[in-house]
Amino acid sequence: MDTLTAFLLTNSSRDNAGHFEIILHAVTTDRLPVKITIDTFRPLFFVNSSLSSEKTRASSERKPLELTSMAHEPVDCLYFSSYRNFSDCAKQLREENLACYESDVHPMERFLMERFVRGTFEARGTIIRHGQVLTMHNPVIRGCECIGGPQCDVNRYRNQRRHG
Repeated sequence: MDTLTAFLLTNSSRDNAGHFEIILHAVTTDRLPVKITIDTFRPLFFVNSSLSSEKTRASSERKPLELTSMAHEPVDCLYFSSYRNFSDCAKQLREENLACYESDVHPMERFLMERFVRGTFEARGTIIRHGQVLTMHNPVIRGCECIGGPQCDVNRYRNQRRHG
């Protein structure tokens, strides 16, 4: 298993063949371009456990949790295979004035936030080289501190522009 440290440049997400997919473009500390594809992350939000399963058929899984809402009601997590199902279900519930918690958090942002990625991150998995581009498919990702290299150069450039 390989590990690389990189600085996130761009991120995007889409539904691909009915499944949610995340693409991260980054650059390593050695200034090599990186493309990471994630297709195992599922969009999610939370609903009251008392909500009829009829209202949540668009989800691919409904999982009871040991969490409660601010009103102290038990909640379940709804997982979706696609962004379309995620957004359609949330829209329908809101239109019916039914509670859906954290449905306003975009799945891409949730993915990065849950892994503490704010710029620099580590990715662990198999690296495949396509010309000059390093690619990874479903690596384990976690945020890390700036340790030198191009990401620190980017931060230095931003600070110079702000203060210079």
